[in-house]
Amino acid sequence: MNKKNMYIFTQTPMHVGAGNEVGVIDNPIQRDKITSCPVIPGSSIKGVFRRECSFGMSETDVDLIFGSDDEKKLSAGRLAFTEASLLLFPLRSMKNAYAYATSPFLLKRFFAKSGFTFKHKIEDISPAECIAPDSLLLGKK
Repeated sequence: MNKKNMYIFTQTPMHVGAGNEVGVIDNPIQRDKITSCPVIPGSSIKGVFRRECSFGMSETDVDLIFGSDDEKKLSAGRLAFTEASLLLFPLRSMKNAYAYATSPFLLKRFFAKSGFTFKHKIEDISPAECIAPDSLLLGKK
């Protein structure tokens, strides 16, 4: 089995709803049950890929790759997608329009899932600390 990491970078606000209604919010954001972090379910990602591939491929090929729920040709497909989880979040910046922020928790989770390594010890970052490049700093702030 081959594993590939995929990164989703949204340039506009994105909302993957949970399909439930909570008060005035008609479609709350889907969240991981354990961490409460926003997620995009693998089934949503797979559905988008399937739809895009269906424009240039035969239905048979699409069913072979993504699977079919047709009773006559039920199959699982050859691609599997896992959920997409949050790594970076844009925040307003005093010096630039915005900056991407993350946290030790999100970094640890990313490195555990992806198999990548990080040259710094994430544990050395205190909860009140912010590490930022000079291009985002105004003096020491």
